[in-house]
Amino acid sequence: MIDKRKKFYRTFGGYKTNDYVGAIVMGLFAGLILAITLFNATHTSPIAPQSIKSVVQEVRAYEVPCDYDPISYIRCSSQRAGLSDKDGSMLIRIARAESGCQINPTAQNKYSTARGSFQIIIGTWESNDCDGKRTDHKSNTDCAIKIYKLRGTQPWETSAHQKSGNGWADENQCYKAFN
Repeated sequence: MIDKRKKFYRTFGGYKTNDYVGAIVMGLFAGLILAITLFNATHTSPIAPQSIKSVVQEVRAYEVPCDYDPISYIRCSSQRAGLSDKDGSMLIRIARAESGCQINPTAQNKYSTARGSFQIIIGTWESNDCDGKRTDHKSNTDCAIKIYKLRGTQPWETSAHQKSGNGWADENQCYKAFN
């Protein structure tokens, strides 16, 4: 007598034949589901057109006023004049070297006609058609930017060499002076 179970489960290379058939059927079933899903995805929109809404929100940036102090005025004015941030920082260093770390707009050289934050002498002021009072930090800065754009740091080179060996006053020198 032949056992029906043995006849039904014949082996093929050590694996039961029904295992291969089951795997093939499951693979075909998964492939069919994937094909239907991909077909439907290309023919339907995931979002209905009437549910799309544009939301525009106004964002305002907080700006420090340009005339808050001499340093902020130098930064703003140099940017308005089309100078780089590096040039703006150089102008601040020059002003600190010329009139002190706190940038004194009313600084006056007792041995020459140099006045203001950048210590501009009267001849330079007039030859560059600068307006306003030389001891007004806005007028002095505007004139200094005009000169800087034309001649670079050349008008202040002597000052750079008379200061510390590193050139114009930098942040560390100013902080050391007050500590």
